[in-house]
Amino acid sequence: LFTFTGLGFIGLELYLIVKLSLLLGHPSYSLVLVLPLLLIFGGVGNLLAKKFQANSTKVIACVVLTLILYLFFIDNLIVVASPVNFWIRLAIAIPLLVIPSIGAGIIFGICLKIVQSISEKMLPLALAVDGLASVLGGFLFTMVVLSLSYSVGLGMTIIFYLGVLVILRTRNKY
Repeated sequence: LFTFTGLGFIGLELYLIVKLSLLLGHPSYSLVLVLPLLLIFGGVGNLLAKKFQANSTKVIACVVLTLILYLFFIDNLIVVASPVNFWIRLAIAIPLLVIPSIGAGIIFGICLKIVQSISEKMLPLALAVDGLASVLGGFLFTMVVLSLSYSVGLGMTIIFYLGVLVILRTRNKY
């Protein structure tokens, strides 16, 4: 479960850094925007997780649907928005970042609650698995996008979040 959340989160982070650097016109702008906002709004999502735990399937489906929309439309949005003023592009970039960040945080929080309900002692292990998956996932994502494309990398991220969905659906309680 936490392997998929770690891989999904790092895939989302790296994808957003690259795509928003194209939208904003420079990688520095993207890094300064993505890194803190992804963590802040991921944390907000984590705080909201308890409210959405009963609807975990719907939350994951919304995140997956959002990423599928990004897969098909973000490149066109970047082309259309490129000639406009920087501040307008920034206003476009923020919701593109905030929406999936909150969703990813909710998914992570739901998974934490599930592990907590099974055994408090498993929580450190789950967090370690998530962290390790994020580190190794950064390498994996980079190799995939360099060999294939960023669309394939986002496709992998979608598959990882679908993996979370499958695991949660197989557990009748959740």
